[in-house]
Amino acid sequence: MTRIGRLLQVVVLPLISGAVWASPISVTNADFGVPVIVCGLGYAYQATGGNCSGPLVPQQDFNGTSGIGWTFVGGGSGLTRSGTPFNPPDFTGQTFTQAAFLQSSGSSVSQSLTGSSGVWTVNFYLGSRFNPTTDGNQTVDVMIDGSLVSSYALLTGTPFTLETVSFAETGGAHVLEFLGTASGDHTAFVSGVSASAVPEPVSFALLGAGLVGLGLLRRNRRHI
Repeated sequence: MTRIGRLLQVVVLPLISGAVWASPISVTNADFGVPVIVCGLGYAYQATGGNCSGPLVPQQDFNGTSGIGWTFVGGGSGLTRSGTPFNPPDFTGQTFTQAAFLQSSGSSVSQSLTGSSGVWTVNFYLGSRFNPTTDGNQTVDVMIDGSLVSSYALLTGTPFTLETVSFAETGGAHVLEFLGTASGDHTAFVSGVSASAVPEPVSFALLGAGLVGLGLLRRNRRHI
């Protein structure tokens, strides 16, 4: 095999596969383990200045807590532990012990992520409420910078399910948002979020062409 052939085999082909170029995108508090839910029932709605006595429902001010990473918006967003009266999916076997809930339209959690240009992949666990009276028929939109990337229509009793969405994105900071869109008492839960970026295939092709061109130039110089 020629030197150029070895170069292609050892350097270019692994790059084309993308395996060595997938770079993780940092997600702060990916499992929603921060902060600790202090309310005795094990769940609480986001409310500025709220407390576990309500009014009406347990409340806790999550936004701005050190290490939380996420921003909770809308009167129907909050956090829950496993096995609470809020009837989240079963947490057994999951790596997370808390999840964000999205109840009613306009409830959301969001975080700014920073990654390189290319194909971004976001993984997350999504489930719905296990209660036929106050159900889990919620639709969750996955948004980037306010634009819809994917939408998930859940039915009551949906267990935590690993979902994956991929999309082309420019390098820099972009806001990932999970948005509930169903009006009324309909609740979904999200946790276990991760993300990564892989350069677009054209980047590999340009790199490969450059390496081949460099090899040809060096070979031609030897024959001058």
